[in-house]
Amino acid sequence: MAEDLDAIATAVVDACVAFQTATDAAQRAAAERVLLDFRRADGAVAFGLGVLARTALPAAQFHAIGAIHDGVARGWASLAPAAREQIEQGVLGLIGAHELDHAVQAKACELLAALAKHDALDALADGDGGGDGGGNGGAPGSANRTSARLISHASMLFQLHERPRLVALVLLSSLVHEFGSPADARGAGGTAAAMQQAARLDFQARHLPALFDALVGLLRADMADAAAPPDALVLVRSVALLATLLGWDFVGTTGAVGTAVGTAGVGGSDSGGGSGGARPGLFAATVRPPPEWRGRVDSPELLACAWAHYARLRAVADGAPSPIGGERARSLEGALHASRQLLVQLASIHHSAFTSREAHGAHVRSVGRSVVALAATPLSPAAPTGPAAAIGEAIDMAQLAARLLANSGADALGALPPAAGAELFAALVRSACARCAAVEAAADAAARGAADARDALECGLVEASDAHAELWVSLLEAHAPAPAPAPAPAPAPALHPLAPHARELFAAAVRAMLALARADGSGDEDEDVSAAAVDDAAGDDRLMALATIGRADAAHATDLVCALLADRTAQLRARSDALSKAAAHGARERDAAARTMGGLLEELHALVRLCAALLADGAEGESPAIPRALLALAAAEAASHPVSRVLGALVEMIDVQDALILYAARAHASDAAARAEADGWERQSALIQPAPHAATAAAGGVGGDGGGLDGQMSAGALAAALSPRLAEALLWALVRIARTYTLGDGAGGEAGGAGGAAVCAVWAASAPAGGALLARCADAASLRLLCWPGEAALAERACDLLRSLARAPAVAARLGEVAAWARVARAYATGSRALEHVPPKALRTLVEAVACAASAAPTAQGARAQLGALCAALGARVDAVGGAAALPAQQVALGRCCQEARGLSRAAPWLARARAADAPARALLRGEVLGYANALAERLGPRLLAQLAPGAGTQLASALLRVQRDCARAAAHLCDAADGSATARVRELCALCCATAGVYAQRFGQEAVVQSGTQPNAMDEAEEDARGAQLVAQLRTLAHLAGALADTMAAAAERGDATGAPTDAYAASELSGAFNALLPLLSARALAVPKVCTAFYDSLGALLELSRAPGAPPLSAPLARAARHSLRHGWRHGSADISRVSLEATFALAAHAAAHGALEAVRALVRAAQRELLLDLAHAQIHPESAGAAAANALLSLIVAQPDDWATLVDGVVARAAEPNALQALLVQLTTANGVRRSLDRPNRARFRTNLVHFLVPVRQRPQHLAAIAAHIGTEENPGDPSAF
Repeated sequence: MAEDLDAIATAVVDACVAFQTATDAAQRAAAERVLLDFRRADGAVAFGLGVLARTALPAAQFHAIGAIHDGVARGWASLAPAAREQIEQGVLGLIGAHELDHAVQAKACELLAALAKHDALDALADGDGGGDGGGNGGAPGSANRTSARLISHASMLFQLHERPRLVALVLLSSLVHEFGSPADARGAGGTAAAMQQAARLDFQARHLPALFDALVGLLRADMADAAAPPDALVLVRSVALLATLLGWDFVGTTGAVGTAVGTAGVGGSDSGGGSGGARPGLFAATVRPPPEWRGRVDSPELLACAWAHYARLRAVADGAPSPIGGERARSLEGALHASRQLLVQLASIHHSAFTSREAHGAHVRSVGRSVVALAATPLSPAAPTGPAAAIGEAIDMAQLAARLLANSGADALGALPPAAGAELFAALVRSACARCAAVEAAADAAARGAADARDALECGLVEASDAHAELWVSLLEAHAPAPAPAPAPAPAPALHPLAPHARELFAAAVRAMLALARADGSGDEDEDVSAAAVDDAAGDDRLMALATIGRADAAHATDLVCALLADRTAQLRARSDALSKAAAHGARERDAAARTMGGLLEELHALVRLCAALLADGAEGESPAIPRALLALAAAEAASHPVSRVLGALVEMIDVQDALILYAARAHASDAAARAEADGWERQSALIQPAPHAATAAAGGVGGDGGGLDGQMSAGALAAALSPRLAEALLWALVRIARTYTLGDGAGGEAGGAGGAAVCAVWAASAPAGGALLARCADAASLRLLCWPGEAALAERACDLLRSLARAPAVAARLGEVAAWARVARAYATGSRALEHVPPKALRTLVEAVACAASAAPTAQGARAQLGALCAALGARVDAVGGAAALPAQQVALGRCCQEARGLSRAAPWLARARAADAPARALLRGEVLGYANALAERLGPRLLAQLAPGAGTQLASALLRVQRDCARAAAHLCDAADGSATARVRELCALCCATAGVYAQRFGQEAVVQSGTQPNAMDEAEEDARGAQLVAQLRTLAHLAGALADTMAAAAERGDATGAPTDAYAASELSGAFNALLPLLSARALAVPKVCTAFYDSLGALLELSRAPGAPPLSAPLARAARHSLRHGWRHGSADISRVSLEATFALAAHAAAHGALEAVRALVRAAQRELLLDLAHAQIHPESAGAAAANALLSLIVAQPDDWATLVDGVVARAAEPNALQALLVQLTTANGVRRSLDRPNRARFRTNLVHFLVPVRQRPQHLAAIAAHIGTEENPGDPSAF
């Protein structure tokens, strides 16, 4: 045996050396194979221990520990107690070696933590353990002795010198991370999540207090020896670990271990979504320990000791000679950061953790003093630790104050003594303004080309400013005055109590924002001044935070922004004139003048976005709302209201850019017709008057006749003055403002009380100011759409603004009076060349806007006429292509037609609300729209698809299939089950789409999806993605049509109308046949794509719902196979959405079984689903966000559908149980307790969900129950293979 171990050790050492010295991939691969075989060997534990005893090579030791770790994970149950003790003692002896490599040491400590985890799981399985999670777990020696021994060993090492302390800290860190975050645990990886959670809570109850006390003792001992220089590395590790312990996510503090285990993942709303229970881990933002920890984490001595440690380190940093060594500087910087993080965690202690209000008040005052001290003497960027340390301190200071506010509350800050409170807020605003000033200075220096300033921006200077801005947003929201009571706001609303500080910060932040904008505009096009400054998400957050700070004094903020915008607009006008004059003197003068434009245009872009953010609350993607601060000013005169002033400044800016656009359109018109189009553009008279000096733009300035931009201006100079990015920002601002004040047309008044009603009354579409705003929006969008070709993003933004206007009924009703809107509608109807440059996606949006506007016609006859003209124009364009799709040019033209058809279909929700005198007129309109959709789907349907070949026609095929999907969605919106004409149209569309699916399966079936393991090179990635999108479109089409047909059949059965039953049944059979035709294309590789998988389960669920409709044909064999092999795959999926929709499909399957229970195939499906869902719920194999209402509803429906099979399943599980009486009681209570009945109504589903929580908690806590369920059902009965159709 010894000879064998010698040979193995030699082979491992040789492989490690060969891997490190390999000169090619083949040598490296050969060495890897040896090492992997070593770790996978059956005797990996013994072999690993033998290697550790025979070599000191770090790489060999590393792989030997890995082999032991893998062997323990595979065969822990077969290891005798003596073998386990041998591993523990051997590894403990190894980490005590003086010259052990750091990576080997960390790997060894991970192994020891894994041994402790296995020991804890064994103790729980034997019933020895299970503390209450709150510190009442009992003596640590009674269970999980390994953890107790390791903590005791670490405490002993703390009494020694530097290196043993480091070893102890690494060991304790491994323990904390192994138990603290089960989702990331390295040990016992195959154990059920419920048991991992139980081990976590047991460690929390039995061992965490002792570990915490040991670390606090080490910290106090270090402070007691204040004369000795601090050991930076030990200090970093100890303080960081203490901060991690304070960030322990305490769960189950009010009940037993099982409470937390059960509720994490089985709660949620009845809707089936729910947030579920997030898996507990480390680094919680709130320190909320159990009551037993009071006096431990909230001790004032601990906070004082932590601050003394930081002050001691700061003294070292401030007094260190400059420069100091790089390694020492990094160690000192790490120690400073770790100490600040400890302070942050102490500030995060929740107010409920304190023994008394007085103790909490003292804590708040102490943390406040720490914040003031950090702000008073900030770490200098010139310190030996470098600028990054100074930035880190500024960020941590903001986080310290933010955590204090979040966990102690605004009332606690308000209870500070007046002098202390004033000092705290003054320190915070002083620090925030200093960060803004630093950003401003660095940005200006970077604009001049200073590389060190650019480095400062990129290493976190902007993030530090953002952190302070977010802190002030929290402070302003926490201290905001209460809203004015109804019925009317106060005539003289009081300012925000922190308004003076907010004004100072807002001005500084705006200066920094403009400096960043200037720097971005002045830099090279291929070089970002600051990645953080131009990041879209960070920029949006920064903008919203700045707007919130400004609204603390809305009048002051709008005055400042309007003044800045007017100044930059005047500069744009002057520089445009200078550019015009310089162009006449040659290229050099023109280029010199053009270089001054970049920074100015970026400043305007930033100011325009800030204007919109000030006037409209809400992040990007959210519905904007009137800010509360502006509602309080509703009593002001309309002309002097902040909204009016900001809009006036924006209009002035738009006027200047409009003049430039019109000049460019005239100068670059290719023919007389285009020039006449530009010359004939009629601007609407603005009822929102800009500032008086804005008239110079039309008189002698830009684009006028007074010597401004003359006809000799070159294309290069014009490009410098015109900014598409600025134009997009203007349109974005207009759409947000219009959606907030005009498109709602009074809706804001409901949320804002009398103040909201007053504001909305001024800007309603029927009011003069609102009508002027509407006209300005349409005018700006139309001009940039028709007269600025070549800018795809700008065209999309313009069409989006027009669609936003058309979607609001009250606004759309007045669009016909706006000349700019009429011009756009006429341009589309006549096929104007001005729209040839519009990209297909924007064209789709434009058609949707035109169709939505038709819904606002005063009569159904007028709406039908407008829609008829729109569809006739679209049909003529399709016919003009020639009906063939062989040539690339034809495919491009048909692709644009497809986008237009989709635009018409997407207007269906607004067409369904079309105004008409009576219900018959509305029904006639809906029927005609469905007829238009069917005609388009037929023209762009199976006939064209049959002409396309895989590969060359992939893009057009995707467009055609999306047309049908959108037509099906429109049918679902417009179909009225009581309208025979509409239902007939739906049946026609079903036949058409089913024919398309058949053509697609036949035409593209050979290569539609690459099968796993076959034809690996048959299709490139882009082609495969396109085919996946095509499958999604068709599956969505079937889902929409199945839903519409199911509603139709149910309504007909309710009315007792059987006239259309045969036709409906035939249409249902066609849909099932189309689904069957697509099934062979759904390989495992295709279903690995989330969108494809979600669409598959959506369509499967819709078809299952359709199959239980009255008169529907029974479940087809292919559909039954699809359900059998795919449902379990879905509900075990890693995606919450896929898991949810598959559970909803399971619910539909059970409902089908209730309607067709006599069919054995259906009964077998439900029987298998009962077994598999119970098994997966017990073992926590379902996504936690779906394991609440969706899973409970699915299981209840399966039980209600076939109660006899459920009773048989319960008997079989109980027969296998080690504790049959206990498990039988749990299973009986699941279906009987809490008044649960055999019903699927909402109250009964809610009661059953509660029962399921109470069932899963003890089942997951007891491995004997889990083993009984697994033994009877069998984990491999149906693992779920969706490609086995």
